Amino acid sequence: MQIYEGRQALECIFSTLIPFKDINFEQLTESRHSEVENLISDFCQLDTLDELLAEQFQQSILQIIQISDYLKIYLKNLTNQSQNFEKKDKQSIVLSNFIEEYSIGSIQQQMQYTNSKILNQMKVKAQKEEQIIHIDDQLNLIPFSYQLIHQRLIQLNKYCQAITMNKDCSQLIVGCNNQIQVYEFQQNFLSLIQVLNNHTQYVNTLNFFKNSNQFVSGSQDNYIIIWSLNKNNNWACQQKLHGHTQGINSLVQNINEDMIISGSNDCSIKFWKKKNSWLCYQTIIEHKKNVLGLSLNQSQNKLISCGSDKLILILEQSQQTSKWVVIQKITLQIYGSRLCFINDNLFVFQPEGIEQLYIYQMNKNNKQYSKTKEFILNGGKDGFYSFPQQYIKSKCLLVSKNANYVNLIRIIETGEFITEQSIKFGTNFLFGYMSDDAQFLITWDLDSSQLQIRKYLEK
Repeated sequence: MQIYEGRQALECIFSTLIPFKDINFEQLTESRHSEVENLISDFCQLDTLDELLAEQFQQSILQIIQISDYLKIYLKNLTNQSQNFEKKDKQSIVLSNFIEEYSIGSIQQQMQYTNSKILNQMKVKAQKEEQIIHIDDQLNLIPFSYQLIHQRLIQLNKYCQAITMNKDCSQLIVGCNNQIQVYEFQQNFLSLIQVLNNHTQYVNTLNFFKNSNQFVSGSQDNYIIIWSLNKNNNWACQQKLHGHTQGINSLVQNINEDMIISGSNDCSIKFWKKKNSWLCYQTIIEHKKNVLGLSLNQSQNKLISCGSDKLILILEQSQQTSKWVVIQKITLQIYGSRLCFINDNLFVFQPEGIEQLYIYQMNKNNKQYSKTKEFILNGGKDGFYSFPQQYIKSKCLLVSKNANYVNLIRIIETGEFITEQSIKFGTNFLFGYMSDDAQFLITWDLDSSQLQIRKYLEK
């Protein structure tokens, strides 16, 4: 807000001063003089000045100096003229007061003050960046844990590696082998209401749409299916998307829900756009092996991907063409299947087989991401790429599965990572999902063969 006000101040200063270049003396009044004085004073007192605004301010001051010099010359010529002396003498007094108030010396003093302030703020900003990143969300750090709700346990002896929940937590869908089972919450119990059999092989990934009664599924059978509620309030296949030549491992959609991005074992990332129907409009083939994980940033203009080729790709959408371009490749020593944007400047990556989380931050100068920190968490050898990482912004909470642990990590305002809870299961065959409001954590593991629901409880 202060940056916005600062730019407004600049615009007001110029709207006041620029007419003097044309010597419009009707506008040179004591009130305008006072207005400029107040604007410059207010602008210098702003608590927040970014580098771009600082540069604009300095350029503005230089132009003000040029105007001041110009007016001095004009004043000198004016006082040497005799025609309309009385009128111009009054104008010259006003002009002299203005120039005296905004002489080069006083303006340079303001510039020196402002520059000093900017340098101090940049130093503070740099110190914060060394601590990883400033998290925008204000957080009430109340301790919490997720407690198992026993009456919602469901015995499922089929292999369930894809789980998701709709926005209001009224329905849960689970990929059970090649089936999709739809459950409804009814009086603290889960009730199976529908079974969908359109896929022919394992369902690897499921995503609910947030703004419409739809969800999308991806399967080992190479197909992506868009599902919608029909007139009978049953889920039905609306469209099958076929473009990949091998199984689908990961799906993400944008906030507007008019784009789906898919990652596949065929080493490609495909971008699907919705017009009258869903069509593939771009394919990226930069990975050399299976594409395992995808994540979009908050601004929806960057995508990160990871694969079994030990690569992380950073893609950016062109503002001119809307096409996606690979702008950076990060080569790893260890591959991983889970990564997630925290905000536009920060993402995390879970390498395979070690008890560490890698933290990557964008350099503000070259706009490249690099690893800045490693965070210790519970885990070990994994080998199962489902159960994607999630960041729940409202709780500043990262959900990161590693081997037979689900690690629940809070990212506080200073950028520090804190493990709030680490839930241990009896097997690495562990898959799950956290609801968008962070109220429910749903898992299925091979050891118990149960669909388990845990609820968020503050301590």
